[in-house]
Amino acid sequence: MASDEINYRRFFDVNALAAIRVEDPEVFQATHDLLLRFIRRGWVTGIRVDHVDGLYDPRQYLQNLQDGARRVREEGGTPPSGGDRPLYVVVKKILGREEHLSPRWLAHGTTGYDFLNIVNGIFVDPAGASAMDGIYARFKGRDEDVRELLATCKKLIMLVSMSGELHVLACGLDRISEQHRWSRDFTLEGQRFGLREVIARFPVYRSYVREESPVVSKEDRKNILSAVRTAKKRSPTVHESLFDFISQVWLQDPPQGLEAAAIEERRRFVMRLQQYTGPVMAKGLEDTFHYRHVPLASLNEVGCEVPWRRVTLRDFHDRNFERQRLWPHSLLATSTHDTKRGEDVRTRLDALSERPEAWEKAVLRWREMTQGLKTEIEEIRVPDTNDEYLLYQTLVGAWPPGPDTASSRAAFASRVEEYMIKAAREAKVHSSWFNVNVPYEEALRKFVRGALEFRPDNRFSDDLQEFMAPVIRAGMRTSLSQVLLKAASPGVPDFYQGAELWDLNLVDPDNRRPVDFDLRRRLLETLQPEGVALAASLLAQPDDGRIKMYVMRTVLRFRRERRPLFDHGAYASLEANGPRADHVCAFARMHQGKSALAVAGRFFLRLGGDGPEIWKGTNLALPGPLAGSAWRDAFTGRTIRDEGGGLPVSEVLSIIPVALLERLT
Repeated sequence: MASDEINYRRFFDVNALAAIRVEDPEVFQATHDLLLRFIRRGWVTGIRVDHVDGLYDPRQYLQNLQDGARRVREEGGTPPSGGDRPLYVVVKKILGREEHLSPRWLAHGTTGYDFLNIVNGIFVDPAGASAMDGIYARFKGRDEDVRELLATCKKLIMLVSMSGELHVLACGLDRISEQHRWSRDFTLEGQRFGLREVIARFPVYRSYVREESPVVSKEDRKNILSAVRTAKKRSPTVHESLFDFISQVWLQDPPQGLEAAAIEERRRFVMRLQQYTGPVMAKGLEDTFHYRHVPLASLNEVGCEVPWRRVTLRDFHDRNFERQRLWPHSLLATSTHDTKRGEDVRTRLDALSERPEAWEKAVLRWREMTQGLKTEIEEIRVPDTNDEYLLYQTLVGAWPPGPDTASSRAAFASRVEEYMIKAAREAKVHSSWFNVNVPYEEALRKFVRGALEFRPDNRFSDDLQEFMAPVIRAGMRTSLSQVLLKAASPGVPDFYQGAELWDLNLVDPDNRRPVDFDLRRRLLETLQPEGVALAASLLAQPDDGRIKMYVMRTVLRFRRERRPLFDHGAYASLEANGPRADHVCAFARMHQGKSALAVAGRFFLRLGGDGPEIWKGTNLALPGPLAGSAWRDAFTGRTIRDEGGGLPVSEVLSIIPVALLERLT
């Protein structure tokens, strides 16, 4: 009932979580009293604002929060520092590729999904990603317009789980239409349709038109007009004047002669509309589209772009430059409680883009091998081609390292079963949370169990493991690069619980299982003595994840001991030259005469091996102030010199595929 008829706002479509009017001063004070008391006592020094786009006016809320923090600190006798940002605040703001956090928001940055997507993007081979689109289309037997598919998913959310909120908005717009003779002929149902079409095509999570001002930013205007323009094209039977009316209301462009009360009503409507577009995008993209369109599942992440565009090293460096200049304390995330798959699942799947032809041959073999496990239900073969394709990627991405035993296989199969059931329900094609299709789900479970059954004649699992071996090896190395780049880039690196070792978790609840911290403490104590021998031995036996822990521990210790270098240091991108130049991502951090270089390999499946011979002839060019220097590697303790032609990558990455170099002379 709440999906269709509701008289209160909810957190997404969760009936038990009612939204409150925190924009009202009395409500703000009542709901923040405890937090502000903790801030006054010094018990809380920073907060994370979740789903900031759900607020009536995010900018005003952050202003109120900082004002409150300043007031209570002054009352407590500890005058705050930090200018207009006395409290450390990061916001969960999902930024589109062309979006930027407003400098007028009194926060210190985002929770890091923007970094997650940009760093993941540099590990995806652009040509291979394009080939993966074709492989997926052939496997499914059809191609798809991804923009239209996303719009379809968003409209489904507005028709089913969030139709009540749309009805409230449509009624509000209908009242506004009565204000002027040019819009009085629009019907309630017509305006509901128009709103649904425009919101479905809105390219980002929300706009930020403010109630107190008629000014609409260039970015908001561009996004609103883009959505209206596309809605017109996709609605040939609807007169364009309806969409023009919606555009005028959203853009705060009222007709001449309206009274102040009528204009105020329009502004209140826009404020509520903006609170609706974000949840629709989140539920339509993250919780529906991501399970319906899976050519390369590592790209289906919170904050991803549809359609995906290649990420160059230049893009990565430009974002780091921008963050260092504007948001030096923004979080850098690679795994969170909300990511669709663990950070090390993504790096494995990224490697598939390096060998798409081998992947296509593999999935076609696997489809033939598992034909006998499928069930036909009402003319549908279970699993359907989309679920089957997602399953194969999930197995490659999340297969546990180490010995494959009956017990470990059973535990893994159980996790995959639950994941695939959730994926099917989120896709909302054959099943859903509202209407569980028991026969389909049981057949899907049967397929997963049969495919992963631990038996000597299981050709599928044997072939799968043979295919995975080089992919896992490449993914592990990419993971080390990801750790280094995150910890050395401008910003505050954020490590999700358990990610100290290989993070092969799937979406929640899989990624919220208890973490064995005692194991991690014991493994941490074994990382002695540091140097070449330890680094080499850890890379040679990577299954236990200690090599990742070693890289993480070393770079975080390095960062802590040289805090000014990373808090205030300038950023300079570095370029490699030679036959393997495309496989190197590197940059420098510099501050008050101290310098450090982060050097990370990539595309390891295509690279084909380890050691100095692989990198022969490839050099890292250093800018004038850094040229001709000697450098010490934090991971191995070795000293490497620039003899005039740059640093030879064959020396820099001869032991492990990452290096953190400190300038000695």
